[in-house]
Amino acid sequence: MAEREFSLSDALTQDFLTCKICLQKFQKPKILPCLHTYCESCLEKMIVDNRLRCPECREETEVCQGSGSLKTNFFINGLLDLVHSSSESDLTCILCPLIKSNINQNATSRCLDCSDNMCHTCASGHRCSRLTHDHQIVDIHDYLAGKYDVEIRKRHAVKCQIHKGEHLRFQCKSCCSVICRECRLDEHFNHECLSLSEAVEIHKPVIQELLKGVEGNLQLISKVKTAMEENLQKLKAQDTSIRQIVQETTSKVITHLLCHQQDIQKKLDDFVKEHEKVSDHLRSDLDLQDMVARSTMTFAEKVFSLGNEIEILSLEKMITERLQQLQNFRWRAVQEASAGLVISGDLHSSGKLFQLSLISSQQSTHEMGMVPCSQPATQRGQIDSISISPTPSCLMPKPRFLSSFRAKVYSDKKRPRVTGICFSGPQEILVADEENKNLKRFSLQGELKGKLSLSNNKAPCGIATLGKYVVYSAASNLCLVNDDGGIVWQKVLPDTQATHAITAVGTKQVAVSISGYVEVYNLDGEHVNRIVPQDEYDRKFVFLTCNRKGHFVASDWFRRNVIVFNESGKIISTCDEKGLEGRQPGAVSVDEDGNIYVTIHETSKVIMYSPNGKFQGEFLSTVNGIERPRVTAILDKTYFAVALNSGTIHIFRF
Repeated sequence: MAEREFSLSDALTQDFLTCKICLQKFQKPKILPCLHTYCESCLEKMIVDNRLRCPECREETEVCQGSGSLKTNFFINGLLDLVHSSSESDLTCILCPLIKSNINQNATSRCLDCSDNMCHTCASGHRCSRLTHDHQIVDIHDYLAGKYDVEIRKRHAVKCQIHKGEHLRFQCKSCCSVICRECRLDEHFNHECLSLSEAVEIHKPVIQELLKGVEGNLQLISKVKTAMEENLQKLKAQDTSIRQIVQETTSKVITHLLCHQQDIQKKLDDFVKEHEKVSDHLRSDLDLQDMVARSTMTFAEKVFSLGNEIEILSLEKMITERLQQLQNFRWRAVQEASAGLVISGDLHSSGKLFQLSLISSQQSTHEMGMVPCSQPATQRGQIDSISISPTPSCLMPKPRFLSSFRAKVYSDKKRPRVTGICFSGPQEILVADEENKNLKRFSLQGELKGKLSLSNNKAPCGIATLGKYVVYSAASNLCLVNDDGGIVWQKVLPDTQATHAITAVGTKQVAVSISGYVEVYNLDGEHVNRIVPQDEYDRKFVFLTCNRKGHFVASDWFRRNVIVFNESGKIISTCDEKGLEGRQPGAVSVDEDGNIYVTIHETSKVIMYSPNGKFQGEFLSTVNGIERPRVTAILDKTYFAVALNSGTIHIFRF
């Protein structure tokens, strides 16, 4: 470590020579054990019960005999001697009054040995004396300018407080005190003493080594403070992230619970109303039968009570037939209905949904409470992790019906056959009609916004938008067209399958399925990548989409399942067989959370899987008006579109 060198100008600063209590130049500077220096009179006012607390570092010192008993700071005193008057006119000759001269001559010179200011005449006489002829006399202007400050520091000698006029020349090793010549011959006569230069040479290396240690501690303090600030910033970022996750998850749970509440209440209302309807019908029939039976019984009883034999016999046959008819009356009893509720899970336990882990290892100490930065993070008291355990399963979104319309327009000659749907702009969708060989643009409410006739007269199948361009597959061709339907470029695809599924990859690339692998092209029609799933199975991808992570989701007709794989071909997950039940999967769509929606044409259902392929349940069915669905698409993260065999398109809102 290189030693720092200080100049006199560094020490002779107003701040360094000013008492921090009275804010004036030091008067009788006294130094405390903590190395802070103050005026003797200032410290005297701060003594309470013989104890003195440093105003800067708060360290206490016991003072039994007042502040005068504290050690004088000779270093500060020596520097104060170098603080000169700012004007030469303030200095006069000190010898003129001694020779009884009535004229106060301005000082022009100063003797560095005697520390006397003299006029020109007295300075000349000072050089003529045998005792002072070798003294160094300098110009007063140069002296005030500080030109001789270094020389003065070398000549500076501190005088003994016991023996007046004697300079301190030795250090007593036994008493660890600086003494003069008289002190050495007196009470320190039998003690081992060193000259000041010898003592300094002995003590200076020890102090320098201690300075290195303190500087090392300062570096350590700086590192620890930096690490602490970084950890605090990290913790604050984790706090913000956790709060956001908790808020978003809670909102989703609340939304799900409210939808579930409405669904349960609707089912309960429908069940009760249906039972009321059936019960009302039966009650009406029973009330009528009750009234007829009672009136018949009353009539028969009156005939038997009040009629004679002829009257009874004349009515006997009619009464008998009527009573038999009433006796044989049967009704179909309404099945006993009941409603019950089972709460699954402990909804009252706050520890089930979120599990917050807070870790803070115990901090070790090193002398001043610091931890060496070479130690692991857990020993520095850092928080290793703040995490939230995943929710038990993804929440099934609730589809809400928005609109329904036919894809047929006035110029169509055939019934539409929708083979592709994609997002076309705010509140708009683009529909591929294979039968009429065109592309149509509709609003979400079914209003026709435009039609795009294809110049190559080919029937479109898969469809996707890439910025201002539209890309579609038709038989064994992949075409990129502009707003007018003009072909920008066209690629010939292998004829290994009748139709090719396509999907946009971001806004500048398109992926197309070729039997069991995927080809990727850019906007210039250049081949970018070929992605082959890394397994041993033969596959046939008939529908293809891409999630926000850039992973591909494909429905495989050969294997009768749905797989998720990345751009390297690594299979991320495979959807459960549950839900498909051995049937061939149809169109696939993926929402912002990575949930997968698979169309089952045979059962008229759209089922949902979690991002890791776990079956979640039915998303849409015949209850939602879904009959023989063909293709689906998620529009603007908010809407779910499904096209049916009949050419009808249903729009649902998540």
